[in-house]
Amino acid sequence: MPSTQQKAIHRYFSVLLDNNHGNYDYVFIIKMECMPADILQALRQKNANAKFIYYSYDSVKNNGNFLQSVSQFDSAFTFDDQDAQAIPGIRLRPLFFLNEYRDLPRNESAYAVSFIGTAHSDRYALVKKISAALPASDKPNFFFLFIPSMAIYRLKRIFVPAFQKSKVSEFSFTPMNKAQVMAAIAKSQVILDFQHPNQIGLTMRTIEMVGARKKLITTNQNVKKYDFYRPENIAVIDRDNPQIDPAFLTLPYVDLPEDLYNKYSIDGWLNDVFSVTP
Repeated sequence: MPSTQQKAIHRYFSVLLDNNHGNYDYVFIIKMECMPADILQALRQKNANAKFIYYSYDSVKNNGNFLQSVSQFDSAFTFDDQDAQAIPGIRLRPLFFLNEYRDLPRNESAYAVSFIGTAHSDRYALVKKISAALPASDKPNFFFLFIPSMAIYRLKRIFVPAFQKSKVSEFSFTPMNKAQVMAAIAKSQVILDFQHPNQIGLTMRTIEMVGARKKLITTNQNVKKYDFYRPENIAVIDRDNPQIDPAFLTLPYVDLPEDLYNKYSIDGWLNDVFSVTP
């Protein structure tokens, strides 16, 4: 990071520190991608009675700033099971689903398979590849790929090989709002999801599908390690050679024990991270 940018970031956090009066019960820091270590230390000194909690929804290899400050936290959590095993003092705590997902209607599906997401990294290529591999169905599929602007799309067409034969009609330049996303999920039999190529932690969409009681197709092999994994509900496919069993699309979802739904809810997450006793 350029020194001028580092100085600007330090000034920004210094102002926040000056405005802090040291009367907090909790100091909760997410990811700590930019906060300088000396600012965190000073914040700790000003809030000597507060409990400092850290959470990361990214792998440490993508955010090394945390490593020099892990000792400043009373408790630290990550969604990455490899980081939890490799780094002393940080525990595994996957993400959560909002209660609205648990309340989604479970009516007859309008779509066989749906994908909703931003067309970053290799997602467009994967959607095309998996779309071609999907078994025939009497229901249509729904793929929503968002790109922030037409200019970015044009650059992708020039510099990203997978986009060179793409059509502008395959993308949306306006994102779905939360209500639209949830409505599309409610109408879908199976949801398709990919983790970022540089991450192994479970995506928010994976956990949301636990709450929504929806079947999932994912490229994340790591999901098999988790207590909510059932092969009847989650199909794990290879990024390079996706193969999907036609029976997976037609077999019914298998309900999980109720304690697992509670564990992965926002309430369960808050209870774990903030050590709250229900």
